This record gives sequence, structure tokens and C-alpha cells, in this order.
Amino acid sequence: MKRNPKPNDVLRQAREERGWTQRRLADELSVDVQTVSSWERGIRSPLLEFRHQLCTLFSKTPEQPDFSPQFSIEQREEKVD
Repeated sequence: MKRNPKPNDVLRQAREERGWTQRRLADELSVDVQTVSSWERGIRSPLLEFRHQLCTLFSKTPEQPDFSPQFSIEQREEKVD
């Protein structure tokens, strides 16, 4: 059974398909490499501005899988506290 990739896997795969390092993607977006790493690990999700830039960089449309991790309600509440 084929599983659907998690959004953070989609971001990592898109980056790797381009042959880019996390550093290269971070430079393209003018963010720290730690920011890209946290997106790919599912710790944080890109702000809307960066989601648009990611779609442009990787030739994705907003209808395709996005690059934001799907947090459960418990995880969201935990991050707010």
C-alpha cells in the first residue's frame, strides 16, 4: 500500500530532486538553514509568504500538496502553551 507523503517529506523531496542542499534553499529564501531544517523535520511550518516562494521555486501549484506539517490539535495546543 502506497502511503501519502507528509508535507515536510514533499518539501525535502522537492529540494533533493533539484540537487539542492538545505543551505542552498535557505539562501534562495533568505532564511537560516535551521529554518529549512525545522520545516523538513515537521517542527515548524513555513509562513504563507514562504509557501508561495516554495511553490514558485519548485514549480508547484497551491492545489498540490503544501509544505506545511499537519499538526494534531494536541500538538497545536502544546506549542501555544
